[in-house]
Amino acid sequence: MSYPKVEFKIVPLEKEIWAFNNFLNHRLDSFKFRFLESYPILHNKKLNLGAWLKEEWRKKRRKTKFTVTHYQKEWNKIQQKFMTNLSLAINTTWFKKPEKIEAYLSLCKVFPRNIEKMNFYVPYDWPTKKVFGIAAHEITHLLYFKKFGELFPNVPKEKYGGPHIEWILSEILAPVILNDKRFSKILPGPHYSYDCFYKNRIGKRTIQHYFEDKYNEYIYKKGKTFDDYLKWAYSFAKKHKKELDVVK
Repeated sequence: MSYPKVEFKIVPLEKEIWAFNNFLNHRLDSFKFRFLESYPILHNKKLNLGAWLKEEWRKKRRKTKFTVTHYQKEWNKIQQKFMTNLSLAINTTWFKKPEKIEAYLSLCKVFPRNIEKMNFYVPYDWPTKKVFGIAAHEITHLLYFKKFGELFPNVPKEKYGGPHIEWILSEILAPVILNDKRFSKILPGPHYSYDCFYKNRIGKRTIQHYFEDKYNEYIYKKGKTFDDYLKWAYSFAKKHKKELDVVK
């Protein structure tokens, strides 16, 4: 099976500036808070963000170059099994272009992805297991939305981002997919979504557990395909849009 190769690299400065600006002006206060809490200097309205980031990266680049090499070496050990099993779990083939997915080591405290350009951000200095957990989550999103587009071709791609229900559903389902038994020896979990999905409920169960239980029912007990499950999940999400809109 062919699949795009994941390439870890230090984030280009212009992309880092974009990410910081994006989240410091984001509609979700929780995203802004993570940056301001971690970098109090960002409260300074007169701060030259580009100059500050350039200096921060000057101090960290040498160490991070070593980290990039380490992440890449370790990822290469599991890449084939992970990418193959993800394709099987989501029931679709990998896209042929581009031939690589870029994983940017970043100072960010929230880790965005770009579905069109096939890249995502990861922490520059976290333990390998946690970085790979984030990488797996974002890679899952990339293939998930390919599958979503195959099943629901009339849904505009603009809805693949927040605050749309299509984005909310993807954030719920990514860890559901990664907690599938086939990944237990590749990237042991459990894998998690946003805390709010474990605190808010639909009926007697939390949002996250509702979708997890249905996955186990559809895939393991009834032997249905991921297509069947996703069709159910999207229909259910649209019916319960108000209850699922809890990311603040």
